[in-house]
Amino acid sequence: MWVKTTGIRRGGKEYRYYQLVRTIYDEGRSRQEVVMNLGREGEVDLPLAKRMAREIGEGPYQFISPEFEHLFPMKRYGEIFLLKKAYEMTSSMRFVEDYARYLSLKSDVSSYLFLMLSYFSFQQGEEGLEAFLDRYYVGEIEKISQRGLLDAFDLARKIPYFYPGVESTYRHLMDNKILCVRYLIRTRMDKGLKSGDSIFIAVTAALNGLPLNYSWSRDMMELSEDGNIIHVTLEQDIDLRKGRHIRYIGPEEGRMRIRQIGEEPEESFDFKGQLFSFWKGEGFRVCRKRSNAESSEEIIEDYFISNAMDLDPRTISKVIENLCHTDDYFYRIFLPREALFIQRRRSKDDIVGVLVALHFTRLFLEFYLFQRLDEHSISLMDTYAVFRDIKIIPIGRNHRRQLVHTRYTAQQTRILSILAFNRPF
Repeated sequence: MWVKTTGIRRGGKEYRYYQLVRTIYDEGRSRQEVVMNLGREGEVDLPLAKRMAREIGEGPYQFISPEFEHLFPMKRYGEIFLLKKAYEMTSSMRFVEDYARYLSLKSDVSSYLFLMLSYFSFQQGEEGLEAFLDRYYVGEIEKISQRGLLDAFDLARKIPYFYPGVESTYRHLMDNKILCVRYLIRTRMDKGLKSGDSIFIAVTAALNGLPLNYSWSRDMMELSEDGNIIHVTLEQDIDLRKGRHIRYIGPEEGRMRIRQIGEEPEESFDFKGQLFSFWKGEGFRVCRKRSNAESSEEIIEDYFISNAMDLDPRTISKVIENLCHTDDYFYRIFLPREALFIQRRRSKDDIVGVLVALHFTRLFLEFYLFQRLDEHSISLMDTYAVFRDIKIIPIGRNHRRQLVHTRYTAQQTRILSILAFNRPF
């Protein structure tokens, strides 16, 4: 590639512009193709642009040095890249694509579903998909299509579990009476879904946190009394007297129960930056979760009570942390601005069901990443921070379209090796 200078005259004044150009040879003839407009003279570092042009080759994926980044209007890609890795490695993407073909839907419906997953994961307050796409590179989608969004919603309605193994694993655990937890979450609906309404979501998971099943209801659902289900919730007004449970209690009740039991805790330990302390009573345990004074200026205390006496304190602490993590995923349910039209085409219950399915799928995909990384003492939050600076831009067009990436750092390469081979290079 090379840098071409062009000029235009406007108002009696000449302006010079730089373009990134490639020469294409076809049957003994050559022609020039403009790959990208780089900008106006005075705004572009010309020597740097020429060096960058020499560095970009002909392959579909090109990696450039950090010094060239500012020459392109590059988009953030790192967080999306990690989520897509999980989407691919769990075979969820292939399953969605196969099902879309079975339903004779357009080939880009899987991309639209992944766009929605990405949006709800990383939108950071952006209310629209177009604004989100201006900042992030999600794939081949450059312009939002109502047809594409509607097809994606209809596909998600037919396959509430994007990974077919989830449902079979859930059935295996239920049939064999293997201990599971069911997180009971109240979430609010917003933007296009009658703001102020709330729904209840039940997410069933294995003890290690693997999400397996979900359901939702406008009213508090009937609670199972199965001996292999432990209900877990942050809601104080849910009656959990039936069956085993771990539930949030207010500071006043928590301190009162601790005084009744005695001041010395049964066990105290640090877990993920929180100090957990347990007091054992008659048929129950009280747990106090306190933010570590070293990592927080303000000490925050939360209290929980558990009647699942067969669970040891460390398992209870993991369940509580997974509850808080799961609750964050379902903080609110809403439609992006560009998808509000779906209210006129589909029922409200169908829309809510699809949105809950998308959030459950996010939870499942990120658990997959967490599980791979946790074995190597790498947190998911730290991983997203490491990958956040990866940027990308598509250049060229048609079959000569290329993706220009920033180069991977040694730390990023190490994490990619763990995800792919479960060991660092």
